[in-house]
Amino acid sequence: MTVRHDVVIVGTGHAGAQAAIALRQRKFEGTIALIGDERDPPYERPPLSKDYLTGEKPFDRMLIRPERFWDERGITLLLGRRVAAVDAQEHRLTLAEGGVMEYGALIWAAGATPRRLACPGHDLSGVHSIRTRADVDRLVMELPAASRIVVVGGGYIGLEAAAALAKLGKRVVILEAQDRVLSRVAGEPISRFFEAEHRARGTEIRLSATVAGLEQARGAVRGVRLADGRLIDCEMVIVGIGIVPAVAPLRAAGAVGENGVMVDAHCRTSLPDIFAIGDCAAHRNIYADGAVIRLESVQNASDQAATVAKALTGAAEPYDAVPWFWSNQFDFKLQTVGLSVGHDQAVLRGDPSTGAFTVVYLKRGRVIALDCVNNVKDYIQGRSLVESRAEVDPGPLSDMRTALKELFPRGEAAAIPATLIKASPAPASTCSVSLRDLQILADIGAYHHEIGRPQPLVVHVTLAVVPPERDSVEDVFDYVHIKSLAEKLSVQRIVLIETFAKRLAEACLEHRLIQGAVVTVEKPRAVPGAMASATVAVGSCVLKSGEGAGLR
Repeated sequence: MTVRHDVVIVGTGHAGAQAAIALRQRKFEGTIALIGDERDPPYERPPLSKDYLTGEKPFDRMLIRPERFWDERGITLLLGRRVAAVDAQEHRLTLAEGGVMEYGALIWAAGATPRRLACPGHDLSGVHSIRTRADVDRLVMELPAASRIVVVGGGYIGLEAAAALAKLGKRVVILEAQDRVLSRVAGEPISRFFEAEHRARGTEIRLSATVAGLEQARGAVRGVRLADGRLIDCEMVIVGIGIVPAVAPLRAAGAVGENGVMVDAHCRTSLPDIFAIGDCAAHRNIYADGAVIRLESVQNASDQAATVAKALTGAAEPYDAVPWFWSNQFDFKLQTVGLSVGHDQAVLRGDPSTGAFTVVYLKRGRVIALDCVNNVKDYIQGRSLVESRAEVDPGPLSDMRTALKELFPRGEAAAIPATLIKASPAPASTCSVSLRDLQILADIGAYHHEIGRPQPLVVHVTLAVVPPERDSVEDVFDYVHIKSLAEKLSVQRIVLIETFAKRLAEACLEHRLIQGAVVTVEKPRAVPGAMASATVAVGSCVLKSGEGAGLR
């Protein structure tokens, strides 16, 4: 029997789950099926190498949505299923377990599989990777019998797992093939800082180390043999050397791509009505100077999911989100915004010995990325420097006493985009229109626990409006339109309430009758016992006293 759905999403990770959520948030009324090869409903993967591994975070707190959510939203979960073949011309999928499914549009969000060692012994008992809940559950079951553990790979996953295992009292050795950890994603100051912190907690780190093979006893790993002949005794090996995009059925169907599947600015593949998002989607990224890259991050998964949802609901917008990442190790939170690859200068802000500092990456004098360790303020303010490709003097940049928001070229930080300035002279008089206490749910927040979990916002809008020439609804700005604009923004992945307020104000200003806007956004859950808020003013006239401030 052949089943048909209007949209079929392959993959139940962040990308796939967020695509389904975003479609429903955008009022998509067609049928949606979500296919995943795991038997668990969609869940957050970042905790796998951190607090789920240590037992500090139970699985039910990792669910992207409560299990009942999917049924309530009319999203069919097909778990424990795998797509074996794609017929792009007939819009048909063949499942490995048997059965055929037809689709109107296909969203490929299957992610990737862990890259395996290619040396002898790679398939021994006791050799693990960290990609799924089942991976970590198996690893945890074997931990009591393992006191010495080798982690192969000094990237995010390897370092996070090593930190978790050290916290559990294990003797850990990290093997990294390059001359420093995190060499692919961060500058040398960040690498050396985390090397020192791991070593200070008893972890051994061996750099420029190549694995020649794994030694065994009765079918279980008992050591790692290096290329120089040295043997490291152990009872467990964790491999974190990257991932391989899970795109074989798409490639077999004719999709263009080498490292993953190539997509355009709207996440469309070369095959008709097929999109690809998340870890497996290769795309030209403006923050990588137009280079074709894959981004392995929750941010990319969520933002590409939103891009596809817009395309499928008649509101297509190109993907141009600034990349950001995070990593928790011991008591340190590393937050990254932008892409540092290709930088020609790295500026250190602060003293790494204090445990809180920032590295700012420049290319031809412009800010392209920041790595912030226990420095949320720099992370939030630095995002604007990255988005605007700000040209900054390295001298003040290195001074932690100077806030990053003060380093925009004069007048640039608060400048109103030229497209928002009214071309015609300001009218002789204006009146104000206000909408207060508008309550909405929005996908907003800078922290990983906020991603994909809508939070309440309270929005207040005051507009400077050209007075109506006649008593007619055709000559006024409808209050309902303000609500509609806010609801459209609520389905986008936005980090800051300041950004939400600015975009809503700018959207209001596009109407011919609006001369200025003041938007305040409150976030009730941001600070226990207090109300966090942000106010943004844009436009070309002044509101009357008490109705707003800062409009010129």
